[in-house]
Amino acid sequence: MKRIKIKSLFYLSLLMSLTACLDQIDLEVPADLQDSIVIMGSVTIGNPSVVNINVNRVFDFDISSLQPFNTREVVLLDDKGNSVSIPDFAGGNYYLEIPQGDPTMPITLDGQYKVRVSTFDGRVFESSLEAFQPVPKPDSLSYRLVPVEILQDSGNPRTLTFLSLAISTPLIEAGEPRQIQWAFDQVFRVTDSPGIAFSNAEPKTCYIDQTIGVNTIELFNSKELGLDRLDEFDILLTSITSNFAEGSYITVYQQSLSDGAFEYWNQINAVLQREGNMFEAPVGRFITNITSTGTSDEEDEVFGYFYAIQQDTIRVFVDPTTLGNVRTTCPPDPGPPGSDPCLAQICCDCLSVPNSTTEQPSFW
Repeated sequence: MKRIKIKSLFYLSLLMSLTACLDQIDLEVPADLQDSIVIMGSVTIGNPSVVNINVNRVFDFDISSLQPFNTREVVLLDDKGNSVSIPDFAGGNYYLEIPQGDPTMPITLDGQYKVRVSTFDGRVFESSLEAFQPVPKPDSLSYRLVPVEILQDSGNPRTLTFLSLAISTPLIEAGEPRQIQWAFDQVFRVTDSPGIAFSNAEPKTCYIDQTIGVNTIELFNSKELGLDRLDEFDILLTSITSNFAEGSYITVYQQSLSDGAFEYWNQINAVLQREGNMFEAPVGRFITNITSTGTSDEEDEVFGYFYAIQQDTIRVFVDPTTLGNVRTTCPPDPGPPGSDPCLAQICCDCLSVPNSTTEQPSFW
């Protein structure tokens, strides 16, 4: 549970960072957009199924503008009259795990789901119903090393080796081409070195789970391109760090999205790709499936999207012997005399970092 909760916050951080792409020009916030609400969330079917909703308020077009919004209640509803309240996990991030077969709020492939957000001043925001989209099962996942030229602060180029992840998968499921999004996760192994601070302590091995690729949105529109499959298609480029030194697994979550959800993420991806060039087309308003249905005298401006996710997973072991000379995380480089020996806390106690366990994952 802890791992999934923390992972969801990375996606909230990604959404918050989008506004930073727009700060090249000083824009005054239109009066009709001030104090607007942003509701972003999803229900992912699985065992357990996961509901994650982020509710924020917009004050300005910069990274400080998204602030947690204190709601009275956030509720997940289905097309059969069932509902469940989603608890506030951390300042505007509402999170709930629903066990498979839960009779009070069943999450099923043939169900449709929506979210309702109520405020203390009588306002209500509600999304349209969203259905799960059949997802193709990927065939294989592989990696290779590729040279990437990086421009240094000095202005001189430098070539570094990156890891490129490629997937082979059909794109047709249930007789129709599907719109795909990929998300990524890495579990890596670290052996700590507590002897640097505690002479009698024995080292231990931890397995640490982290979300990777959070600054990229990987999408593929098979409906538009007319393809029925992908072979060795590159979906992630990541730097090789010490996290790879003792072995790691990268998991790919292949997700099938509805037309609306795909277009929403495609619009966000377009913003991420902007370079602030004055000749670029201005950013249009994001589509949304959320409307104001409350008792307020004036209709509230609301942004965001709620959608249903069906996904399949595939993973690959990244063998450190194939990566060249990758330095291990521990022991760390010694600090200056008198410095804290546990400056690298992970090396004093690898269980001190989030999403860490000494229990080897079942897939390892």
